[in-house]
Amino acid sequence: MNSIKVLHTGDVHLGYDCEKDDIEKSFARIISICEDENVDVMLIAGDLFDNARPDDELVNWVIGRFRQINRTMIMISPGNHDYYIRGGCYDRINTACENVFIFDGEMDYYEISIGNAVARIYGAGFTDSICMNSLMKQRNINDDDTINLGIFHGTVEGQQSKNPYNPISLKQIEDNEFDYLALGHIHKQTEVLHRGYSTYAYCGCPQGMSFGMKGTKGIYLGIVGQGYANMKFVEVCERRYVEIRIKLDAKSQIGNVVESQHFGNVKESRFFINANLGQEIGSVNENQSLTGVNAVKIAAAIERFAIENLGEKYRDNLYRIILTGKVSGRINTNAIKRELSELYYVEIEDNCIENTEEVSEEKGIINRFAIRGIHIGNFGGLKNFNMEFQSGFNIIYGKNEFGKSTIMAFIKMLLYGCNSKSKDISQNLRRKYQPFDGSQMCGNMRFVVGDSEYLLEKEFGKTPAFDVRHIYNEAGREIEVPKEYEVGEYFLGLKVYEFEKIIFAGSDRDYLKGEIGNDIFERITNMAAGFDEDDNSVDDLEQIEKEMEKLKSKRGTSGEIIDVAKKIDDISEEIERLKEEGDNLRNQRTEESSMLVRERDILEGVIEDLENIDEERKRDKECRTKNRGRNIESNVRFKKARNQYYLSIAAIIMLGIGGVYGVNNFMDKGFFKGYLLAIGVFMIFFVLKLSISRQKMKDNMPQNKWKDTDEKDIEDDIYEDGRYKDDRYEREYDRINAVLDKLGYNGYSIRELKGELREINRRLETGTSSAQDKISARIEKYEDMLKAAGSRKVKLNNEYKRLADEREEVLKRTRKLKDAASMPLNGRMVELMNAMCGKEYDSIIIGEKGGLKVRESGETNYHECKYLSNATSMQVYLALRLSLCEAIGNGEVKLPILLDDILDVCDDERIDRTMEVLRDLDTQVIMFTCHGWITKK
Repeated sequence: MNSIKVLHTGDVHLGYDCEKDDIEKSFARIISICEDENVDVMLIAGDLFDNARPDDELVNWVIGRFRQINRTMIMISPGNHDYYIRGGCYDRINTACENVFIFDGEMDYYEISIGNAVARIYGAGFTDSICMNSLMKQRNINDDDTINLGIFHGTVEGQQSKNPYNPISLKQIEDNEFDYLALGHIHKQTEVLHRGYSTYAYCGCPQGMSFGMKGTKGIYLGIVGQGYANMKFVEVCERRYVEIRIKLDAKSQIGNVVESQHFGNVKESRFFINANLGQEIGSVNENQSLTGVNAVKIAAAIERFAIENLGEKYRDNLYRIILTGKVSGRINTNAIKRELSELYYVEIEDNCIENTEEVSEEKGIINRFAIRGIHIGNFGGLKNFNMEFQSGFNIIYGKNEFGKSTIMAFIKMLLYGCNSKSKDISQNLRRKYQPFDGSQMCGNMRFVVGDSEYLLEKEFGKTPAFDVRHIYNEAGREIEVPKEYEVGEYFLGLKVYEFEKIIFAGSDRDYLKGEIGNDIFERITNMAAGFDEDDNSVDDLEQIEKEMEKLKSKRGTSGEIIDVAKKIDDISEEIERLKEEGDNLRNQRTEESSMLVRERDILEGVIEDLENIDEERKRDKECRTKNRGRNIESNVRFKKARNQYYLSIAAIIMLGIGGVYGVNNFMDKGFFKGYLLAIGVFMIFFVLKLSISRQKMKDNMPQNKWKDTDEKDIEDDIYEDGRYKDDRYEREYDRINAVLDKLGYNGYSIRELKGELREINRRLETGTSSAQDKISARIEKYEDMLKAAGSRKVKLNNEYKRLADEREEVLKRTRKLKDAASMPLNGRMVELMNAMCGKEYDSIIIGEKGGLKVRESGETNYHECKYLSNATSMQVYLALRLSLCEAIGNGEVKLPILLDDILDVCDDERIDRTMEVLRDLDTQVIMFTCHGWITKK
């Protein structure tokens, strides 16, 4: 069958830092597919690497993978990220792997035979990070006997116009009539497309690298023949990027996918879910987060969709959850994340907007707060203890050791916990009130916010991190309070030290003395200056100074700005060091080039000498063989001529003897005389000719050979002559080998020497070594880092300047607040004070250190509270608490007042007056006392 099995991949981006392991696993999976599926040709359409100079370790790893599939022919078209560099990574791969072909520039083709099929693969490669002109040229389409494949990295017309990444027109694709064209550069997979007789596709990247690359990622695999391509998409990604949009509204049930997007023939992992806030999730007000129940339901919906659409491996993916719609408060994204903690990665975008039309259920600190009752499971010496409270004034009597302080501490621990790590048991409530039997501290409290009642259950661990708390509304639905908030902070709007200084007066009398906290100082001075009582200038100043300290310490020895400056110095030093190293390498390269030129010249001379000697020996051998035949023939001819000469002499002599004999015995003497004369003349002529011939033969043959010439003598002569010449050749070889030995090429053949000569010429042409290339790349990288660090330093300095300016503004405001501290506090505080003590005070101010000062009517001097009687001091601070409660409640006291035996320092008149003031307050007051007579007042 005239077809081949093809695997198409590209845009692997090996070496990309963020998803390095996932990318390598995906590529290893591609290699395994080639091995398991007996793939004939793997087409890598560019950007195999994330940059043109990948690490040697990574290149070696790729070489190992390619050698693993040595029966698969691998064709690579370098892209804009990993463009071809002469002597770079692709040359290394090409040299190390016989089954790899690299397209290193203009369009070319490579022909292979696989069984009965012949395939031509056309391709081209980037040689720079941009390519403005199309690399695709017109191929010869008249050859109908081959399967025609194409592999290009670029942008097809219609994907992006006027792009600098090898623009390819649809007409070019159509005119080239590719049986299959493998394209790279676009990270989204397309369907297998057709244009004229051409079939083409983008396979996309095999592993997503950000949420911009959502969905299934993989390769194309299939059979390609003349005129057809049956390619199928195969997923290979280690994990997917998934985006899920959840719309929170009251019009649909949670879990309905209202829209899903597709790209090509692959479903992209993006879902849109409508959620019913009112019925399915539960409403949220402006002071609350989306509850734990809601988080569970949203997480369950997400998980259900993930399982249905992404299969069993849904936990391995990366998810972006986008929340939209109208809600009545904050969304607790942390709670949703906790419910989805089994997923590999989750990020949540809260794009919800507040629904101002809805009226919230709970209103936090702007609503009236009251404690309905408590149940102490185990706390201190109390066990299974219950107590109910009224909404107004509550006075609770108990003897010493009854547990009044324990109840107060229990309420405080329920609302705020205890973060103290002090070894002093009086300062560490967790240790102080550990049950006597060692059981776990636990209990609950029912409280009202506005018109809604809640149940708070709490189990106390060894530290706040191990506390377990649950809050339920009237319907029994659990309310999620963010862990960063204490319950009291969330519902009362007070931090723990504000709680202690404003509404909670325990048995510890130290609150009557010393300074009040910064936040309370601000509340008082803001009230006095007419500012918003929640103006947080002091907090702002502390926060600004913390941020400034984070950027640069006061001593200028630490901070982000110092770190960046040090980083800039380190990078600059590294750049200078690399430049110096580069200069040294260049100098070394110059010396190396001189040595290479000398070595090249010597090698060229040696190769020329060797070739000349070989040529001379060859000619000598041919001449020796030819001369041997000629010498034997010549000497045989000489021998025959010599023998003929002697025979001719003998014949003449015999003829002469015969003539003389005839004259003397038989014939007429006259006749024979003429006969003899003629014979004599002939003999003289013949002898003369023989003498001349004999002389010529003697002249052409050595004298010592004339008398005895045979074939053995000739062989010996030829041998002696050849031995002399061979000795001369050996002497030449010895001379050349001595030269080669000095160069380190001893024993090399001419072919090997020519290979070394080519390598020397290549090194001379390259001009820079691979080490120099690496140094240049590192310098470029560090210069980019230096530029980024410089930009960051400028930004940090600008931020520091902005904070310094902002700090100055806050300082101005703080100074104004301090100036306002000398102003009399509001009349309500003076009014309350006068009502409780029966005296006439006309002014209460804040001292420089935050303590309170009072002035009686008719006097000019102020008196610090710490120098007054305990009763007066207590009443001043109680008046302060009540006035702050009213200020927080916009003129009404809406927070509960918790008091523990504060009246025992007062006389009967002041007790009566104070209790009258407390009873008249329109809020809950809980006062404990160990004096029974006080309860009768």
